Amino acid sequence: MKKHARTAPRHGCKRCETLIFLATAAFVTTVAVSACSSPQSGNESAKTGASKEDARATDASFSADDAALSLDANVAEDAGVRPSDAAGAVDASLDGGGFTLRSAAFGDTEKIPSTHACNGIDASPALSWSQAPAGTQSYAVVMRDVSLDAANYHWVIYDIPAATTSLGQGVEKALLPTVPAGAKQTSRSFGPTLGYSGPCPPAIHTYQFVVYSFATLTLPIPEGTTDPAAADGILQAQKTGQATLSGTYEQ
Repeated sequence: MKKHARTAPRHGCKRCETLIFLATAAFVTTVAVSACSSPQSGNESAKTGASKEDARATDASFSADDAALSLDANVAEDAGVRPSDAAGAVDASLDGGGFTLRSAAFGDTEKIPSTHACNGIDASPALSWSQAPAGTQSYAVVMRDVSLDAANYHWVIYDIPAATTSLGQGVEKALLPTVPAGAKQTSRSFGPTLGYSGPCPPAIHTYQFVVYSFATLTLPIPEGTTDPAAADGILQAQKTGQATLSGTYEQ
């Protein structure tokens, strides 16, 4: 009787087939997921790269701005000008340096004697000045009522020769006063009177006398000018120095 060899069970092969199938499915799934996710990942990478480029561009922009500001600051510092000095720097530098204006009749901020007012003899006060800027060729004196506004003129006299450093009391009220020789005067703001016109307020007002220095013998003010504001506009454009004296008055 023939003996037949037993056939080995095929369970192992079936298990292998199952594993192969599962592995293949997993691979296909992985590939599919990778294919779906790749564009998004690319977009995210592109976005990240763009963000980095934008950040670098922004940093470069800020660096350029900072450099420009630093350069402006250095230039301003080299010029001796600070931003806070920009406003009023010229006047601040002109009103000082030893240039001084005084009166024998009253001290700075003191009451002006009635001799120099409308209810007195209405004579201009004696004034003197010293330590004008080097190179000064002429002077001007302007009196204003600063309690009203800076354009309220009581007296404008200009083209005072450089050798003259004082005005005596009661300068002649004329377009061309005799003393000081060569000087010229305008009218006041509130009437046709030429030369000095003293204070006349019902309540206390402050009056400012300013002496200006110039680097020219005569100013380019048209001959015969009597408008004090027009003359003062040219004075302000031409001045090289100034000194101030203030006084008060009330009737």
